[in-house]
Amino acid sequence: TRHVAVGESVEHSVVLISTDDGETWDSAVLSDKVLHVTDIVWTGDSYFVTTETSVTPIFFSFDARNWVTVGAATTTFDKLPWDNEGWDNSPLSCPSNLLNVGTHYNGKHIAAGEAIVVSDDGVHWNSVFNFGSNLVNRIYSIAYVEINTFNGYIAIGSGNEVTQFGNTGFPVFTEVARVVTSVNGNDWQLLTPNFTNNGMTTLVNSDEIIVVAGNNGEVWYSYNAAIWTTARSERRCEPNPFAPTVRLVLSLVRRKVRASYS
Repeated sequence: TRHVAVGESVEHSVVLISTDDGETWDSAVLSDKVLHVTDIVWTGDSYFVTTETSVTPIFFSFDARNWVTVGAATTTFDKLPWDNEGWDNSPLSCPSNLLNVGTHYNGKHIAAGEAIVVSDDGVHWNSVFNFGSNLVNRIYSIAYVEINTFNGYIAIGSGNEVTQFGNTGFPVFTEVARVVTSVNGNDWQLLTPNFTNNGMTTLVNSDEIIVVAGNNGEVWYSYNAAIWTTARSERRCEPNPFAPTVRLVLSLVRRKVRASYS
C-alpha cells in the first residue's frame, strides 16, 4: 500500500510518499515554489493535486513522483500518450481558479474552490459551475453521496452576500453557507435560500444521513441534500431518534486529512 500526502516546505511544495504503512516517508518536489496545495486525490490509476495558485490550479501524476501542470515543460514517461522523445509541453489545461478540494467517482475527476471544474482524464479540465459574483465564494468540501433519498455530488462552503446598501459605495456584507448539488457532476444547482450565516467546511455522510459542520461550531444534517436541520437546536427541543447516527458521522469529521493512498 502506498500512502501519499502533500504539503509545503519553507521554499516549495512537496509530495510525501510512504510504502511501509507510514513508518517512513520520502519526499518529492511538486514545485520549486510554494503553491499553497490544498488536496490530493487518488483516482484508481493516477493522482491529482489542487492548489490555491490560479495559474497552476491542478497537478497530475501517475506515480506521485513525476508531475505535470498547466503549461509546464516536463520530462514525460511512456504511459503519457503525448510523449515526444521524452520532452513535451504539458497538455494539461484548466481554467484559472483557486481550488481547495477534489474528489473522484466513477471515472469523473472533480475539483472545487471558487468554481467547480471537471475532467474525464485528469488532463483536460472544464469549468461547469461558478457563483456568478465578484464577491468571495469558496467550496471547501465535496463528495459523492449515496443515501436512500439522494444520489449525487454535494459541495459545501461559504460565501458573501450583500445585505444592505448594495447600490452604494458602502455595501454591508454577511457570510452565508454555500451548498451546491449535482446528480451527474456536470450540471450544478446552488441551494437557496441559505440556511445559516456561518460558512460550512466539512462534509461527511453515512448511508442514511448527510452531516456538514462549519464556523462557530455549527452542525447541520439532511436526508436529501435540500432540507437542512441544525443538530444542536433539535436535540434541545426533543429526543432525536437519529442522534446516534449524527454522532457517529460527526466522529468522522475529526479524521479527515489531506492525504491519499493507493
